[in-house]
Amino acid sequence: MESHREVQNQRVFRTLHLATMSGLFHINGSQVAKGKNMYIMDYKGKILHSKNNGEFYSKNINDINKDEVVFIKDSEITEIINLDSDDIFIYDHEVLFNKIISIGIHNDVKITYDKNSCTYLFSKDNKYLCSDNELIDFNKIHAYTWERFILIDDYKVSKINYIMSNSWVSKRDGNIYTPKNIRLKDIFSLCIGPINIDVCKIRTEDLGEYKFVGIADNWSPEVFLLYSPHIYITAYSSINVLKQLALCVSSIRKFGKFNGKITVMTDQTIETIRDICSDESIDIDFMEPKDFVGFVCSKYSIMNKEIYKNSQPLLYIDPDIIFDRPIHPLFLDAVLSETICAPLETFNRLMTHPPIGSSLIQLDQLNVNIYSSGVNGGTISFPNIDDEKTCEFIRLVRRTIANIGWKFGRKYNGWADQEVLNFISYKFGGLNSSVFTKYASYVIGDTEDVYTQRGFVHFVGRSSTEKVIEMQNYTSRLIEKTNIINL
Repeated sequence: MESHREVQNQRVFRTLHLATMSGLFHINGSQVAKGKNMYIMDYKGKILHSKNNGEFYSKNINDINKDEVVFIKDSEITEIINLDSDDIFIYDHEVLFNKIISIGIHNDVKITYDKNSCTYLFSKDNKYLCSDNELIDFNKIHAYTWERFILIDDYKVSKINYIMSNSWVSKRDGNIYTPKNIRLKDIFSLCIGPINIDVCKIRTEDLGEYKFVGIADNWSPEVFLLYSPHIYITAYSSINVLKQLALCVSSIRKFGKFNGKITVMTDQTIETIRDICSDESIDIDFMEPKDFVGFVCSKYSIMNKEIYKNSQPLLYIDPDIIFDRPIHPLFLDAVLSETICAPLETFNRLMTHPPIGSSLIQLDQLNVNIYSSGVNGGTISFPNIDDEKTCEFIRLVRRTIANIGWKFGRKYNGWADQEVLNFISYKFGGLNSSVFTKYASYVIGDTEDVYTQRGFVHFVGRSSTEKVIEMQNYTSRLIEKTNIINL
C-alpha cells in the first residue's frame, strides 16, 4: 500500500504538471512564476558556451557571447516548493525535478538537482559534464566539484556584474570594497574582500540597487551598501553666493580629498559654473526659483531626477561651507546609518529659536524639552533618492512648506525649509542628528573663533559679503597649515 506521503507527492506533481501549462502554478494559494531562461555557471563563476560543433567553452560573466551561450529554455524547467522538506515552515526552498533536456546540440542530457549543495548535475550516457581548466565535456563518471553547476538568469547576471563594477560598504566591518577587491572565484564564491558570498544561495530579492544581502559560509547573512557618494550644492545668481560656491568646491577637492560627483543646483549655465569653480567635472541641475523660499527649498527637488540616480549617500551642502579635513569618514558614517542625517545646532534650543522651528512647534502646541536642540539644514545627507523613507520624508517637508505658504503667506516662516525640517523631524522622526554633529563647526560670532578642523565649518550669522571674506581667510589658514605640515 502506498504511504500517505507518496499519495500526496503524486497529487502535488499531477497538479503542478497541469498548472504549468498556463505559465503559473499555485501552491497553498500563492503563485510561483514559471522558470526563466537560465544560463549555466560553473564552479569558477564562468558561463557555459557551446560552438556549432558541440564543443563547450566558458567565458567570464561580464563577457557573455549571446550567440553561443548555453541556456536551458523555460519550457524545460519546472520549479516547485519542496513540500516533503522538514524546512517548509521556515524556508521556501526550490527544487528542480530530474528531467531530460538538451544542451546546445547535445540531446538527452539528464539534469538533476542536489539539495545539499544547491547545485545541478548534467549527465549523458552515464558521464557527467565536467568543467576543468582544460576541457569541458561529458567525461567524468563521478560527480565532484568540477561537475557541479548552478543555473542563473539574466537578472542575476546583470546584478552580479553590477556588484562587481561598483564599490560597497560591508555592514560587518565598515570597510569599503572597490571593484578591484571584488571577484568571482571557486567554489561558487563572490569574493568581496575577505568575505566569500555563496553564489548558489543568491536570490532575486537579495539583489537591490543600493543594498544587497549575501550568504557566507553557506549560512551567515552579510549586508553590503552601495558606496557612490555625490555632493550637490545650491548656488543661484548672487555674485557673493557664487564666490562662496567656488571656495566651497575648492575645499571639497583640496582638503576634503573628494574626487567624485559634484552637482550644482543653479540658474547659471554649466560653462559659468565650471569657470567659477575651475572644475571641469562639475554638473549642474538647472533651476529657476523666483524668491527666497524657492531658493532654500530647491534642495528637496531631487526625486525622480536621473542625475541623482545610483548615488549613495547623496549629500546636500550650502555654499557657505568649508571642508577642512577628508570627507570620507562622514560619507562612510552616513552610508552605514542608512538614514537621513543632519548636524545639531547645539548652541540653539528647539523650543525658543525660530530659525530651527520654534514658531511652528509652538503654533502646533507640541511639547518640547527645554534643552532639546534642532538641526542645521545646511548639511543633509540622504541615503538615496529611491529610498522609501527618504522619499516620504522629503514629500512631507515639501507639502508642509507649501501648505504654510498658502495658509499664512509665503513669507511667514523666515527660514522656510530649516524650520519645517525641524518641525517635521521632531513631530514624526525620520532624521538622524547623531552622525554629523561631531563633524560640524559653526562661525556665529567673533570672526577670530578658533576652528578645530572637525570636518567642515559653516559660516552662519553674517552677511553674504562677510561670509566670502571669512571663507577666504580660513582657506588661507588651511593652506598655510598644510604647507607647514608638508615641510
